[in-house]
Amino acid sequence: MNIEISMDGWGYKSKPDKNEMIEINNTIANNPTEIAYNKRDIKDFANNISNNGYAWCPCTFNDGQRRSSTFKQLQFLALDFDNGVTWDEVKNRADKYNLPIIFAYETYSSENCDRFRVVFLIDVSITDIKTAKVMLTALHTIFPESDKNCKDVVHIYLGSNKGLIYFDNKAVTIPTINIESLIMNMGLYLKDTYGANNYGREMAKFAITTGLAMETSTTLAVSVYHNEEDWYRENFSPLAISYIIRNGENFSKGYKLVFADNLSAINTNRNNSGTGNPHKSCRIPLDSVAQKCRLLHEYTNGLIWLHHQQLEGLATNLINIEGGRKCFLDSMKDIIQKHPEYDSYPQKYREFNNYYLSYFVQKKYAPMRCENYCPYRDDLCDENNILNDCICYFKPINLEDTKYIIASATADEDICKYLLGDNIKFYDCGKVENKGKQYQYNVPMSRKFIKKHPDADNIIKAKLRETLQKEHPELSMDEITEKVNNMPIISFKGHIPEARHWFGNVAGSNDYAGRDIIVAGTPHYPEYIYKLFAYSLGLDFDVDAKLRYQEIGRNGFKFGFTTYDDLVLRNIQ
Repeated sequence: MNIEISMDGWGYKSKPDKNEMIEINNTIANNPTEIAYNKRDIKDFANNISNNGYAWCPCTFNDGQRRSSTFKQLQFLALDFDNGVTWDEVKNRADKYNLPIIFAYETYSSENCDRFRVVFLIDVSITDIKTAKVMLTALHTIFPESDKNCKDVVHIYLGSNKGLIYFDNKAVTIPTINIESLIMNMGLYLKDTYGANNYGREMAKFAITTGLAMETSTTLAVSVYHNEEDWYRENFSPLAISYIIRNGENFSKGYKLVFADNLSAINTNRNNSGTGNPHKSCRIPLDSVAQKCRLLHEYTNGLIWLHHQQLEGLATNLINIEGGRKCFLDSMKDIIQKHPEYDSYPQKYREFNNYYLSYFVQKKYAPMRCENYCPYRDDLCDENNILNDCICYFKPINLEDTKYIIASATADEDICKYLLGDNIKFYDCGKVENKGKQYQYNVPMSRKFIKKHPDADNIIKAKLRETLQKEHPELSMDEITEKVNNMPIISFKGHIPEARHWFGNVAGSNDYAGRDIIVAGTPHYPEYIYKLFAYSLGLDFDVDAKLRYQEIGRNGFKFGFTTYDDLVLRNIQ
């Protein structure tokens, strides 16, 4: 991914005069420039404009004319400060409201850093000018001392001859802002500035200025989605403005904005498709969650300092668990007492307690994906968020007083009788003869292994080609390879981006009838789930039983499998 800007072709050792400005204005839109999305190239760009005096515009344009009507996209936003506020004050405020500055430089006329420009990088290219205006206006709201003459999205920014005063070299990843976090933190700034009883009025003024719709008296119609299921469940109207960020082919994050002139066509509330509130608290034992999630364990035990994004990630997960909000805040209070050196935590506690947690609930935040904040995501996370990695408890369904027929290939008689009572007749239809052939290859195919080896299914394909070559010597290797490559693969969700089905999404489907398929992987649950399930059903089992790799027999086949010696747990598994 590259960042696109417009940049003048000439550098100026001093501030351009009137005629030079006319020339820059007439030609800059015809000079689109790409910057590779890495720190080295972004810093080279920053040094070029701050030392060599190249004028630039954050936008690119469709027809070589610098106009709002020809706006194509932007990914940088900039603010100018001319007296009235110091660089340190701007930097501290940006940090407080979680708006990382990518770089800053003094302007031509600056003396002792009294005039400077700060630049922010957005996490996604903004292709709608209304969204760009919303973001720039939000920045000017948080920084009212910024130059009011630079509120035009397509503004030209001059370079300088005085060099950088700041570049974020410390961040491990490239520091970015995003539309949802910007609007959320603008709300916090307005609450801090105008008070809890009055900041809603200021939010309404912002909505009138930008045209952005309001969801409640204090929140605007900007939503973030961390799960692909939530995103596609929304059934967006074409009038909603939306952006998706992908990690390779996989969904990473999505944003949605609704403007007031679209309200007749769009409900601004999330999940308007009638699916209900997805954030009802799950009843999960928090101790078991902490055992599964290393980051939560280290946070609740005061073993690690977390930056804001990590705190926000944990918070969006914990608010969906009964008692999670209290656990989050109590843990932070304990950390403040144990680690006075964590000098940012008292402020963070006030912000989460008084604003963020209520905002997340009010906006119906889904749990943030582990990949977006957790440093242990590659080694320990089996699912895309904490809730998916743990078990939720639901009340049993109350069946009507009538006869039911249950058809299942895997139903266990003891479990069915426990759930449904003794008034049940169990019919074993016997084994069904396979219509085709089944080949089983015992190779590593755990979720963790596949995550680390995206081409893991090629191991199965290679073994299958060898098998088919022996059984069908009349076929050439090219024919066998083509046959194998055309087989659909069912595996863990996200492993095959273009897959129509994956584990957990095949019930009731007959899409692959009559076709050869490859099944890669075995979807195991965390071990404690099997024991909790057996305990909840009142079944007699060995509580100390351990999983181990062994040879077992099932449905007339013998094969190696990681399972229990205890037959109750094995059947549940």
